[in-house]
Amino acid sequence: MLKSIVLFGGPGSGKGEQNRLFAEDGYFIVETGEMIRERSSRDPDFAVFAEEMGAGLFPDDVVFDLARERLSNMPTNSVRGVVFDGIPRNVEQCAIIPEIIREFQLGRIIPVHIDVEHRIRVDRMIKRKRSGETRQMIEARQKVYEEETLPVLAMIREMRAYFKPLRTVSPHDPEGHPQQLHRMILDEIGGQQSPRFTARDSRRAYAY
Repeated sequence: MLKSIVLFGGPGSGKGEQNRLFAEDGYFIVETGEMIRERSSRDPDFAVFAEEMGAGLFPDDVVFDLARERLSNMPTNSVRGVVFDGIPRNVEQCAIIPEIIREFQLGRIIPVHIDVEHRIRVDRMIKRKRSGETRQMIEARQKVYEEETLPVLAMIREMRAYFKPLRTVSPHDPEGHPQQLHRMILDEIGGQQSPRFTARDSRRAYAY
């Protein structure tokens, strides 16, 4: 069975950069935001629906339809594992995880929580905010995460048949290099880093 990981962390915690690094390590990424953007680019009606949803959570059936479509295109013979980002995003979505595991023959999922303070997450997002994005919109996204997604961490502790024990990773330096955080995560999950990393890479600065 493929190694399965789910990343938790509020907007601005650095999950996006971790997805990139996991992809370079040979993992298949199932990320809600990217799936929504991809579907929106080829489906005008869905793009309108996504615009209307704004910072809110997408309906569970939509999220899992997107995930199934993405997983159906996974090259199982050439990936080291799967990384979920944004699934499950609320307690209700946890109930569908067993179906995903059985359907795609995945192993018990390793949950990893990237624990970054609210203030730091907001500051990061303000520094990189998109055109038209306001602090109020950024705070709204944080609120959705804290009210809807954080309770999932308690729920998965009760789903031992499908989730391994929760790993929490708190970056020593919240403004440090994503590669340092990546190594911390790999240490927690017993994974290996791609040989592309060198001593010079570890000193290079990356933006979250």
